Amino acid sequence: MAKLNRDWQEFLDSIEGLPDSALSEAGVVGTWSVRDIMGHVTTWEEEALNRLPIVLAHETGPGYSSLGGIDAFNAQKVTEKRGQALDQVRRDLTATHQVLLSRVIDIPDNAVDAEFERRFGEDTWDHYREHAEQIRAWRSKQ
Repeated sequence: MAKLNRDWQEFLDSIEGLPDSALSEAGVVGTWSVRDIMGHVTTWEEEALNRLPIVLAHETGPGYSSLGGIDAFNAQKVTEKRGQALDQVRRDLTATHQVLLSRVIDIPDNAVDAEFERRFGEDTWDHYREHAEQIRAWRSKQ
């Protein structure tokens, strides 16, 4: 899971040193702030944890169409997390990632195939990288 650790650190590095006031500035990705992205990443790690047994079994779980699609799901979750204090957003980001790490360490090597990497990676390391790039691009314009 080197990708998981490397890309997580890249995500953390992208937000390192930002003052609290900057974390809440809209416009990093659409109307989202860095704080919103932190909550969004937490949401998708929670989803990765919930879907881990399904992914490991190579099954297809429920999609997001019943929730109005993935964009509606993302918007709903970001709105929910906006009601949390910044310290809570930070704690949840760290705690959820620690739970994720504790779960993936127990996955046998023979279960980590290309399909697992693709599906799990969409919710984790691909997501970290995508949002780290967006945050760095936003920071370069500040």
